[in-house]
Amino acid sequence: MPPIVEDRVISGGFVTVNVYFHGILVHSEKDDLCDKTSCPVQIGDFVFRNKQDLPWFTPPGPYMVKLTAYDRDATLLFCAEVKFRITL
Repeated sequence: MPPIVEDRVISGGFVTVNVYFHGILVHSEKDDLCDKTSCPVQIGDFVFRNKQDLPWFTPPGPYMVKLTAYDRDATLLFCAEVKFRITL
């Protein structure tokens, strides 16, 4: 995974995580950015990691997870889409 490069110190913010099943939003959450990476984020490269646990009754099919991160001023830092399929 390539690092994210930031040109300023980030002291905090938030991350939205949206999970879609067949294109329909089935889960949404908003998390503190500092729970996902070490804050303050210094100038330069940093790595963001997210783990999403799925319930045991998760149906098989196509999923997409959209991650969007913002600083404390709600300025976009980055976004990512991850597509995957659950099979039996």
